[in-house]
Amino acid sequence: MLERQHTKSQILEAYLNAVYMGHDGEVAVHGVGAASRHFLGKDLGEVRLDEAALLAAAIHAPNRIFLGQFPRAVQARRNRILHAMRDLDTAGGIAVREAMVRPLPRRPPASAGQAAYFVDLVHEEIARRVALPASAEVRIATTLDPLLQRDHGGPTIEEAFRAGSEPRDSDCDGPPGAGTVESVVGGFQGLFR
Repeated sequence: MLERQHTKSQILEAYLNAVYMGHDGEVAVHGVGAASRHFLGKDLGEVRLDEAALLAAAIHAPNRIFLGQFPRAVQARRNRILHAMRDLDTAGGIAVREAMVRPLPRRPPASAGQAAYFVDLVHEEIARRVALPASAEVRIATTLDPLLQRDHGGPTIEEAFRAGSEPRDSDCDGPPGAGTVESVVGGFQGLFR
C-alpha cells in the first residue's frame, strides 16, 4: 500500500507534480508547476491567490479552464475554490474577496501553439540525444526567442497556395554562425515569411 511507504504529503506532492493539466496544441502539460509556467507564465511560487485557485480548479477539467471558452463558468469555479480556502482557513476573508474580483489571467504571449514547429524540433532533438522519464516534469532550456517567433507571422501554406506563392517546408532563424535556433516556421500547417 502506498500510504505505508510514503506520507500523505509526499503522495499529494507526487500527484500534483504528475496530474494532467491540459493540452496546448500538441503539448500535453502535466503537473501544477508546469501548468503555472505554461498557462500563467510564472513559477508556482510567484502565483497570486486567485491564480492558485484557478490552478486548483483546473485539475477537474483543465482544457475547459485554460482554453478560455467559458469565462463565467471558469470564474465561478475559481471562486468556489476561493470560498473553500476561506472556509478551511487556508486564506483570509479579505484576501479571498480581493482575489474574487480579479479578472481571469490572460495566457502569456508565447504559448507552445505559437511555437509548435520549434517544439517539434526540440522533441526530435531530445529524442535523438537522451531518454526522458515517462512521467515527471523535465525542464528543457532552449534558445527560443518568443518575440522573434511571434513576429514570424504570415500567411498559412493554404493561403500561400491560393495567392500563388511557393511554400517552403520550414524556415529556422538565429544569429549567423551562432549554432542556435531562435524561431521555427513552416511545416504543413506552418507559417512562413
